[in-house]
Amino acid sequence: MKKLTAWLNEIAVCDCVTHCRHSYLLSSTLLICIGGMFLLLSVALLPFGKQFWMPAVVSAMLILGTPTALKALESLFQRRFSIHVLVIVAVAGALCLSKFGEAVTVLFLFAIAELLEELSEQRARDAIRQLMKITPNEATVEKEGKQVRVKVEDLKVNDVVLVKEGERIPIDGVVIWGKALVNQAPITGEQQPLLKTVGNTVFAGSISIDGTIKVKATHTAHESTIARIARLIEQAETQKAPTEKFIDTFSRYYTPSVILLAVLMAIVPPMFFGGVFKDWFYRALVVLLISCPCALVISAPATIVCALVQAARNGVLIKGGVYIEQLASVKGIAFDKTGTLTTGGIEVDKVIPLNEHSEEEVLSIAASLESMSTHPLAKAIVKEAEKRSLKLMPVKSIEAEIGLGISGTINETRYFVGHADFLRNSGMPMEEALDALGKMHLVGKSLVFVGEKGHICGVIVLSDKLRENAKTVIEHLKKHCKKHIIMLTGDNMTAAKSVAEMLGISELYAELLPEDKVRKIKELMDKHGSIAMVGDGVNDAPALATANVGIAIGSAGTDIALEASHVALINDELDKIPFVIHLSIRAMRIIRFNIAFSLTVKAIFLVLAAVGMANLWMAIAADMGTSLAVLANSMHLLRD
Repeated sequence: MKKLTAWLNEIAVCDCVTHCRHSYLLSSTLLICIGGMFLLLSVALLPFGKQFWMPAVVSAMLILGTPTALKALESLFQRRFSIHVLVIVAVAGALCLSKFGEAVTVLFLFAIAELLEELSEQRARDAIRQLMKITPNEATVEKEGKQVRVKVEDLKVNDVVLVKEGERIPIDGVVIWGKALVNQAPITGEQQPLLKTVGNTVFAGSISIDGTIKVKATHTAHESTIARIARLIEQAETQKAPTEKFIDTFSRYYTPSVILLAVLMAIVPPMFFGGVFKDWFYRALVVLLISCPCALVISAPATIVCALVQAARNGVLIKGGVYIEQLASVKGIAFDKTGTLTTGGIEVDKVIPLNEHSEEEVLSIAASLESMSTHPLAKAIVKEAEKRSLKLMPVKSIEAEIGLGISGTINETRYFVGHADFLRNSGMPMEEALDALGKMHLVGKSLVFVGEKGHICGVIVLSDKLRENAKTVIEHLKKHCKKHIIMLTGDNMTAAKSVAEMLGISELYAELLPEDKVRKIKELMDKHGSIAMVGDGVNDAPALATANVGIAIGSAGTDIALEASHVALINDELDKIPFVIHLSIRAMRIIRFNIAFSLTVKAIFLVLAAVGMANLWMAIAADMGTSLAVLANSMHLLRD
């Protein structure tokens, strides 16, 4: 039996290997047909005597048995008992008992079962291969005013690529000219085409279905989103779930135990209870064929691989089977607020100057310090300064405290921008600013304080909008997934409470630094059990890594969150969270059913063999039939 762990390694192999595999399937089919013809011929010649039907039986056995015998030898050289070894031993035993018909029938049924299993595995391999091979081999690049065709792997960052209508985008980048309707379904799972204009990000493998654009490469082909998906799925297949590890351990003891049982069955009854050796030897051969745990071994990895592929098809990267199992059992989900439950499209509502500073001065100071930050609040402040045509000033000696604020020197004056606690801890008197804010209606607003040594210069008030489907997703997770929902945020309690009330979240924790989020995640794990954390940025990375399952949202553009998380949503669709939880729950149900089904069939046939009610061809049909049933059940995940 081909190991499922070889599936992903074959994705990176060239097309000639795929051709060879199809040739192997064709030759196997041909051998089965020829062997089957000789088997039918032997049956037809039975009335004419042994001298007529025996050559046909021998021919069928040589044709059908040679591939199995070669694989059996390979297994023995590797010091392991594969199904091929057990089949050859059982066939040899049947020949010793002069059961020629059963021997050749076992080989014929085994060959058919192997072919069907190979075809089933081929379908899963093809699903993975199609997922990965969606980028073109060549791209049209503009160089010195000319258009040149180059290989995609030779593209460099900042190369300008021309993508015409109907073509696939060859590289991750930013649109610098034109506009087009782009289908990103192969990457994000989003079926609705999106309009991409100047400044928008596009992904390699997406299709321009209407319009022509020029794209400036932001990554090489090796570092594109689709390339990262390929690597993550390859790495994910090696990250075994606890259930897979248990099955591997169980199988190592199961097969030797059943082989020992077969030996004892052949020896003990004839020696001590007067049984007929020929009868008990035959029963032992039946037990041998049942002893290989083929279906049991593939019951978990087959399902895990199918779940990984189906998740990737829908724009979700799961970094291993262990996280599928964890997702299926999480008790609570903690959400970051800004950029996760809200759009992250933060805007400056107002600037409140204090101590004789002007709005423009307060905003210019804040934007100058925040210009190098990628935090949503910082981006909003810089954007507002640009909208007002304010000039950014050079800043020296910049110091940042993640999640709190930033300080720097402008024209020999040290300024501080950030959270109230950051300025208070830096020696700023906060009472005047807080008294002024207390007289205003700022429910649900985010506040950024600007100060210098001795006084507060002003306060910048910002607001964010809820994601369109945030409330629906939260309600679905609570009602249908039975998950406890928590909100963690670095924002002020007033803004956090406003969002939590709108979404129906009862447990929230605000004004948290990154290290506070890590501590709170640990407390939640002690309180609720397994916890998933959903976040979108650098501030969330430590908490994502600490949680049982860290889910990064919008990960195509956030490398740190992608690396720190265990599950990554390529786009910003919150509804992928219920999807991946339901997928994980279903995958674990299939695994449990596969295991129970495999063990039940084994147990039934062990009993039937012991009482003499099972024969060799029934045993091989049951063993391989179970394996095929397990594969077919696992691949239900690919059909949805």
